[in-house]
Amino acid sequence: MCVYAYTIAGVSIIATFVVALFLCCTCDLCGCGVVLEFLFAAAGTAWWAVGAVVLMKRAWAADDANVGNHNWRLAEWIICWVGCALFLLLALLSFARMIADLCACCGGGNKRYP
Repeated sequence: MCVYAYTIAGVSIIATFVVALFLCCTCDLCGCGVVLEFLFAAAGTAWWAVGAVVLMKRAWAADDANVGNHNWRLAEWIICWVGCALFLLLALLSFARMIADLCACCGGGNKRYP
């Protein structure tokens, strides 16, 4: 179960680094980087949610079998749900930025409004 948790975290860290490097090298994807950020954050939310569900099911099975270290297993899936919530927050903020860029009165690309 720990290897699975390390894999979830490792893939997430590497993917985040790759997306950040890609956005940096392409100058924010020529102005469309917020769309990529939103898609990545949505995928990250799903990634961590699936990981949390899998870890919860395995932790409950281990608890039913009276295997020790309940607190460690509890911490694993709680941390996964926190990761899921953070990616969801990033997705919501990216979505709000996309909407703000589309709406000229909210500080989008239209420079007529101060």
